[in-house]
Amino acid sequence: MKNKTPFRIACVIASVLPAASAAAATHILINPDIFAGSTDRPFVDVSGEPLNANVKYSVFSPAFNSGQQVTVPMNQFNFAASPDLFPLSAGRSSLIFAQTTDTSTPSVAVLRQQNGTTKISVTIPSSNRMTGMSFNLPLGDLSSGPNNIYIADPNPSNATIIIQYGASTSPVDTTVTLQPYSIVKIPIAATHAQTNMLITVIDGFPVVAEAVFGTRIQVVLPIWNAFDP
Repeated sequence: MKNKTPFRIACVIASVLPAASAAAATHILINPDIFAGSTDRPFVDVSGEPLNANVKYSVFSPAFNSGQQVTVPMNQFNFAASPDLFPLSAGRSSLIFAQTTDTSTPSVAVLRQQNGTTKISVTIPSSNRMTGMSFNLPLGDLSSGPNNIYIADPNPSNATIIIQYGASTSPVDTTVTLQPYSIVKIPIAATHAQTNMLITVIDGFPVVAEAVFGTRIQVVLPIWNAFDP
């Protein structure tokens, strides 16, 4: 049986975004505060073909009761860059929606962070590939640290998530309930090296997940059937 997650994602996006723009190209991601003191400068770049009029960025963080929004026009080269995102989240980790105006054109996004001479970036796929109900992540070398998994709920209702190491039959290591548009940061112990990490939503709608190993951000993609395109 085919995975039903894409239908649920469509319902979630429709409930989160205004009705007139629910089908627009959308990227949902986490901007993790991985450098001490929030001295880094994070940005989300978006590009696509054909040209979009602009990109609307919505930033949700524990520092504010509602999302902070800013709209950036695309330049003549089909590119838009967000402003520095930490002022929109008071220097804290945040859940970000980056949405183009055209409802029919695809786009791609890149989250990049800079701290002094250290620069990191990660590609963010569209929301239908980024959000999901279950994820797994191979944990290799965890000696660098600190190692954390970030999970965000981009929905207007709570989501309950469990974390297991090994297989779906393994004992539940952690259970957490996320409030709407909130983020949780969960440490990954070094003892879990050479292990499969499973993240499963047991109540709620699709979530997003990103792992941070030292200063390296890794997008955690949902589990799809082997025969899915």
